Parts: sequence; structure tokens; C-alpha cells
Amino acid sequence: MIRKILSGVLMVLCTGCAVQSMQTEMVRAAMPSRADNLDEDLYAWTMDFAGIQLLLYAVTVQDGTVFANRDGTQIAFDGQDVVLVTGLPGAMGDILVRKQEDGTREHEVRGVEEYRVTCQVTDRVGDVLVTPCRYEAEERVVTFDQRVVLGNDGQILRIEAVLVPGAPPMVLEPMLGRGS
Repeated sequence: MIRKILSGVLMVLCTGCAVQSMQTEMVRAAMPSRADNLDEDLYAWTMDFAGIQLLLYAVTVQDGTVFANRDGTQIAFDGQDVVLVTGLPGAMGDILVRKQEDGTREHEVRGVEEYRVTCQVTDRVGDVLVTPCRYEAEERVVTFDQRVVLGNDGQILRIEAVLVPGAPPMVLEPMLGRGS
């Protein structure tokens, strides 16, 4: 009986792994390359976070954009916020941001810590989308802004996402300057 239950649990877990692996492979396959006669530099973005600098490529998906590389790093952006970070080199776990209807967000650094962050409604200030956020712990309060900088043409020039309260933001920028 226990063997059957364990077999069922393993099948469910393996199915989840297969789906994640399939999604990762789909994103990798959608990434531009010179073999496709595309200028991959047009899709290239730089990411700077926690001392890590990476070159990533923007891939449009149903719910926004995934910035990814062939090494397995993926950063999901829903148009306002970074909502998922996986595959970063180093010891940091995956980062998942769950948005709640009441404006709160749960920032989970898998394997490390979970943070509950309250954010206000996003406001446009000039060419910057600003989302004021606040994290309260027993002994400290941290306020920060999530920012998306837009060019005159509406293209995104910079994304600043605070994923760990009190730490510097993750910064994503297009490798080639976008028109302003």
C-alpha cells in the first residue's frame, strides 16, 4: 500500500519536473540566434543582481516577457513586476513573487526565506512607472520602489526590482540603447 502511494507521489513529482523542463526547453527554443537570421543583439538585455551580471534574451510569452539564457536562468516580467527568478548562478534559491488582490505580495526566496511585502498601486511619474512598497519585520521597516523606466516611444529602458527587502534591486536593461 505504502509502495503504491509513494509511486503515485513520485509520478506526480516527475510530471511536474517534466512540465518545468518542457517549459524551459520551449523558452530556450524561442530564444533568437544568428542562425535564425535575426540580430540577437536586438533581444539582448543585461541583468545585474547580487554581484551577478548576465546577458539574457527577451522572449515574449502569453503573460509578459521572460528574460532567459541558454544556461537556464529565467526572469519572468509581467509588464510591471519581476514575478519569478530561476536558475541564477550561486547559492541563492529561486525567487517567486505572488501578487495578492489586496496589494500585498509574498516574496519567497526558496530555501532561504519568505517576505511579505505590501505595495501600493503603480503610478506613472513622467516616464517612470513607480510601485511604492513596504516590508515590515519585528525590528525594522524597509520602504522601496519597484521602477520601470520608459522611453518616449513607450519602450522599456530599465527595470529595477527589489526582490529581497533591504538589498539593492535587480536591474535589467537592454544591451542596445532604445530610442528615447
